[in-house]
Amino acid sequence: MSIHFGILDSITESMAVINNSGEILFTNKAWRAFSSDNMVDDSCTGITNNYFTVCDKVKGDESKMAKFANLGIKKLINGKLEIFEYNTLATLLLKIDGLS
Repeated sequence: MSIHFGILDSITESMAVINNSGEILFTNKAWRAFSSDNMVDDSCTGITNNYFTVCDKVKGDESKMAKFANLGIKKLINGKLEIFEYNTLATLLLKIDGLS
């Protein structure tokens, strides 16, 4: 079955759709624009990359938020949480080793 995420481009907040393993399946227009505007390329934030790996690579002050996001999303996927909310990781992507 083919899944179409194009409607998510109409959402103004940046977002990525991931699978249970953390693989990025889709990024909306706002996510891609943020990455491009901040000189972060698809090799880190684009489709087929792993969101959990990105979180693990975050350094500095933002690493606590990245660890929180990583753990919370995994708990949600594993059914240990019904709801998990956090601010976008997009700003954290700038703190990845080698990109900051």
